[in-house]
Amino acid sequence: WGIYVEEKKSKCEGMIRLRDLGDDFYNYDQKGGRVFGERTGIEWKIGTPVRIKVKNANLELRIIDYTLVD
Repeated sequence: WGIYVEEKKSKCEGMIRLRDLGDDFYNYDQKGGRVFGERTGIEWKIGTPVRIKVKNANLELRIIDYTLVD
Protein backbone atom coordinates (compact mmCIF):
# COMPACT_ATOMS: atom_id res chain seq x y z
CA TRP A 1 0.00 0.00 0.00
CA GLY A 2 3.05 2.21 0.00
CA ILE A 3 6.82 2.48 -0.02
CA TYR A 4 8.78 3.18 3.12
CA VAL A 5 11.47 5.84 3.08
CA GLU A 6 14.15 7.05 5.46
CA GLU A 7 15.58 10.54 5.75
CA LYS A 8 19.38 10.55 5.51
CA LYS A 9 20.18 13.11 8.20
CA SER A 10 17.56 12.42 10.87
CA LYS A 11 17.03 8.72 10.09
CA CYS A 12 13.26 9.33 10.45
CA GLU A 13 11.18 6.77 8.61
CA GLY A 14 7.76 7.07 7.04
CA MET A 15 5.67 6.02 4.10
CA ILE A 16 4.67 7.32 0.68
CA ARG A 17 1.25 5.89 -0.11
CA LEU A 18 0.87 4.30 -3.55
CA ARG A 19 -2.07 6.58 -4.32
CA ASP A 20 0.28 9.56 -3.84
CA LEU A 21 2.83 8.31 -6.39
CA GLY A 22 1.04 9.73 -9.43
CA ASP A 23 -1.10 8.85 -12.41
CA ASP A 24 -0.45 5.12 -12.69
CA PHE A 25 -1.44 1.79 -11.15
CA TYR A 26 1.42 0.49 -9.01
CA ASN A 27 2.09 -3.16 -8.23
CA TYR A 28 4.32 -4.84 -5.70
CA ASP A 29 6.66 -7.52 -7.07
CA GLN A 30 7.51 -9.63 -4.02
CA LYS A 31 10.18 -11.71 -5.79
CA GLY A 32 11.94 -8.63 -7.16
CA GLY A 33 11.34 -6.57 -4.02
CA ARG A 34 10.09 -3.61 -6.01
CA VAL A 35 7.06 -1.43 -6.67
CA PHE A 36 6.46 -0.58 -10.33
CA GLY A 37 3.99 1.39 -12.44
CA GLU A 38 2.09 -0.63 -15.03
CA ARG A 39 1.84 2.17 -17.58
CA THR A 40 5.02 4.15 -16.96
CA GLY A 41 7.37 1.35 -15.90
CA ILE A 42 8.73 3.56 -13.11
CA GLU A 43 10.06 1.38 -10.29
CA TRP A 44 11.35 1.72 -6.77
CA LYS A 45 13.43 -0.84 -4.86
CA ILE A 46 15.16 -0.84 -1.52
CA GLY A 47 17.96 1.71 -1.72
CA THR A 48 16.47 3.76 -4.57
CA PRO A 49 17.22 7.42 -3.74
CA VAL A 50 14.18 9.71 -3.80
CA ARG A 51 13.47 13.33 -2.91
CA ILE A 52 10.68 13.64 -0.35
CA LYS A 53 8.78 16.16 1.71
CA VAL A 54 6.55 15.68 4.74
CA LYS A 55 2.88 15.45 3.84
CA ASN A 56 1.48 14.72 7.29
CA ALA A 57 2.82 13.95 10.76
CA ASN A 58 1.06 12.59 13.83
CA LEU A 59 3.25 12.95 16.90
CA GLU A 60 0.90 10.98 19.16
CA LEU A 61 0.95 7.94 16.87
CA ARG A 62 4.56 8.65 15.78
CA ILE A 63 3.61 8.40 12.09
CA ILE A 64 5.03 10.43 9.21
CA ASP A 65 3.56 10.42 5.70
CA TYR A 66 5.72 11.69 2.87
CA THR A 67 5.20 12.64 -0.74
CA LEU A 68 7.68 12.62 -3.64
CA VAL A 69 9.29 15.83 -4.85
CA ASP A 70 10.18 16.03 -8.55
